[in-house]
Amino acid sequence: MLNINNTCEQAKNQWEYVLNQLNISTNRKESPCPACGGNTRYRFDDLEGRGTYFCSHCGAGDGLSIVMKVYKLNAQEAAKMIVDVLGLQQEKPIEPVQPIQQTKPTKLIADIADKVRGLLKSAKKAESIYLKSKGLTGMYNILNDGSLLLPLTTVDGVITGAQIIKPDGEKRLISGTKKKSAFIPIKEINELNGYVDTIIITEGYATALTVDMVADGYVVAAVDAGNLLSVAEAFREKYPNADIYIAGDNDVSNDGNVGKDAAEKAAKAVGGKFSLPKTDYQCDWNDYFQAKGIEELEREFNANLRIPLNKAGRPASKEKKSKANTFPHELNLKINERTGEYDTNLKNIQKAIKCHDVTGFQFSYDKFKSAEMVRFGEHWIEINDNTITNLRLRLDELGMPKVRQDEVRRVVNCVAEENSFDSGIDWITSLVWDGKPRVKTFFSNYFLASGNTEYVEAVSQYTWTALAGRMVQAGVKADMVPLLYGDQGKCKSTGIENMCPFPDAFVKIDLTKNDEDIARRIRGCVIAEWEELRGLSGRDSESTKAFISATKDKWIPKFKEFAITNPRRLLFIGTTNKKEILTDSTGNRRYLPLDVGKVDFEAIEKDRDQLWAEALVLFNQHGIMWQRAEELAKKEHEKYQVIDPWEDDIYDYLEIDTPRQMQFVSIEAIFSRLGILVGKTNRNHGERLKAIMTRLGYEKTVKKINGQTKRGYFKK
Repeated sequence: MLNINNTCEQAKNQWEYVLNQLNISTNRKESPCPACGGNTRYRFDDLEGRGTYFCSHCGAGDGLSIVMKVYKLNAQEAAKMIVDVLGLQQEKPIEPVQPIQQTKPTKLIADIADKVRGLLKSAKKAESIYLKSKGLTGMYNILNDGSLLLPLTTVDGVITGAQIIKPDGEKRLISGTKKKSAFIPIKEINELNGYVDTIIITEGYATALTVDMVADGYVVAAVDAGNLLSVAEAFREKYPNADIYIAGDNDVSNDGNVGKDAAEKAAKAVGGKFSLPKTDYQCDWNDYFQAKGIEELEREFNANLRIPLNKAGRPASKEKKSKANTFPHELNLKINERTGEYDTNLKNIQKAIKCHDVTGFQFSYDKFKSAEMVRFGEHWIEINDNTITNLRLRLDELGMPKVRQDEVRRVVNCVAEENSFDSGIDWITSLVWDGKPRVKTFFSNYFLASGNTEYVEAVSQYTWTALAGRMVQAGVKADMVPLLYGDQGKCKSTGIENMCPFPDAFVKIDLTKNDEDIARRIRGCVIAEWEELRGLSGRDSESTKAFISATKDKWIPKFKEFAITNPRRLLFIGTTNKKEILTDSTGNRRYLPLDVGKVDFEAIEKDRDQLWAEALVLFNQHGIMWQRAEELAKKEHEKYQVIDPWEDDIYDYLEIDTPRQMQFVSIEAIFSRLGILVGKTNRNHGERLKAIMTRLGYEKTVKKINGQTKRGYFKK
């Protein structure tokens, strides 16, 4: 049999959560009674955290009492329902009695995180009417009815439920939410990279947003006063040396001050500080901000930070964790005999960083991104300067102080590369093709490409097999570039970006930049958009062709001394609003021009995974399908050829003015016709002339005339 008093004690300060899960109103203003149904008779006041209420018709009581009344249960049966909600241990299981003319509330769903993610997916980013009424602006997750959706998470990043706040300020937790120790973060907890110096905990979300404007720290909302303690304790366990501040509500009343008591209790438990608005009326920090302004808010918040007192009237301070013996003894870390702390030699640092169970930092190297990664929950994120700084702080906490930043970086690089993976291969090989062909008609269906159907299909097949090929076989040869011509506003860039499977796998490049800069930018990308073909005419055409044909890039990463070589994992795709784009009649093999129309970028995003899945199947069967595209492109190139203004003049000279009976014409004679002295020509002049003469059917050569060697062109 359940110990009813023990159950009520464990539910203390959690009654609002419990009653919400049981679909019992916790409205603190007069409202219909959930037990007798009388209008404007019921009020939930939760005195001393006991779940107390008052109804002018059916009387007053505590949390257990209202559960008994609403579901017409005895005390044991009501206590069993409370135990189910809180997930408490029972001494003996008891089957609950079905309530009369009531439907028992839905059990907590097995995976509340999936439910929250579904709500987030249906929400849109917009301003919150509720928060605007609090003087707070910004874009938030808003449901169709205008309600604000706020996911709850734990210190380990696990979603445990969500709070919904209606435009009029009415608040509720979605069914299945586990509130205890969970909170609403202002910033994603994965941004902490495993470390935080200062944590500030408020009751409500609007208060948290307000405090975040003036306080330097990681700010979270505990939902209500009853959850402040458990959230503070969770953070203290996770971050034993962080400063914890409780930004409480001033709930001053004749019956006491629930907000102050809860804030002080939480601060005392974790050796932190608390701060309340210093008013003689009920006021939270958002109320204070709206009344006084941001400057006065900042001054008042910092001025009122206090250390809670113990029973002797002295400041209650947290116990400092000993720094000795923080790492397993089997690591055999060398200890500095003078300081008693761990030595900071490289071997010690390496052993410590490898011990991720203690440091909280697990490192790996992603071959696809060519980057060192740090694990957060189930995900890997790229390390940054903050990661290194936080790791150094963590090592200091663990008794290894003053580790040099450059040494930490080098060790992290070594440790990461010992534990490598390839996120690109892992992703694409996880896909399963549904068997529906989409690749062959990709450009005609999604980009409305016109022209020779066989050619358009060949370019589609080349594009996707090249993408899949480079995803699974780094550096495989894929040196042809689809060039998409179409009017501005047709969403060419958006369509290309939506072909990419990851948000950061798309980049726009400018070939006027140097090769090493471009190499850094294309790292970890699957498509580089050659926007408006910048650099095609400004660069030497041969170096342009050499760059886009390369299968690997060499460059020196940040903070490293030696260059690295990365096999390419991406395909270049050009976009332009100009049709005359090809300037080199002899080097156009690499370019696959297409006329495109309005791009259905939404359909591309919808079908993206299946396009990649099919592309991998095609690559495994045929390799990169380039042959047909290259052959058919030869007839297409003329449509996109840039007409050089010299060409008509040279043609007239060769074929009309004096039809040439001889097979040879000297370069000097041609430049003379153009009014250019041979001594004044440059390399660009020579390249232009060569391109024109090639198109007119001539081949460059040399010939002796009157004993002198002349450079010129023979008629083929």
